[in-house]
Amino acid sequence: MTANDICERAKALAASKTLYVKGGNGQALNQNNKFKFTGTNPYNAKRTNIIFAASEDTRAYDEFGMFAEISGYKCRVVGEVMYLCHDISKNFSEIVPGEVVFMPERIGIYVGDGKVVTCSPNGIGYTIVDGWVSHGKIDEVVYSTDVVEPVEEEEEVEDAEPEESEVELRPSGTGSGDRVQPLPSQTKSHDRGYGRRRS
Repeated sequence: MTANDICERAKALAASKTLYVKGGNGQALNQNNKFKFTGTNPYNAKRTNIIFAASEDTRAYDEFGMFAEISGYKCRVVGEVMYLCHDISKNFSEIVPGEVVFMPERIGIYVGDGKVVTCSPNGIGYTIVDGWVSHGKIDEVVYSTDVVEPVEEEEEVEDAEPEESEVELRPSGTGSGDRVQPLPSQTKSHDRGYGRRRS
């Protein structure tokens, strides 16, 4: 998966009809799910009127349901999301699209141009990157800053044939013929190079 895939998925969710519901990971807000969400979670119970007012084609998400939909990773706390990331930094001058942004109890996806897709009480939408505390790259996602050096091809070296002047002649009568293999000191050594991928 690439960072561009992450951004496109985040933007698609931001353009769809969603509502913030604790424990939501894309369920349609039909009558059964509305009762289920408001009857099992205190936060959702306080928003009963909002949840029941949503149309049935609205999908329920919280920030972790959003993250699972975008990245494929299922997490339930911010610390678990951070654990899945590398190159976590507070320096936002180096942030690239597709990274996760963090603040206490909140996460979002940076999609470029100073915009972050996140889950607010109204659902999944856009906010600005200013104010977020840190950011990091998701494991197994290829970012535009990732550079993979090409693997060098193995150099093919043909075995050298002994030249006439490099052959030892034995006296006749040995039964092995006049010509034998070159002496060890007369053979040429060849270094064979092997291409390696640099990490």
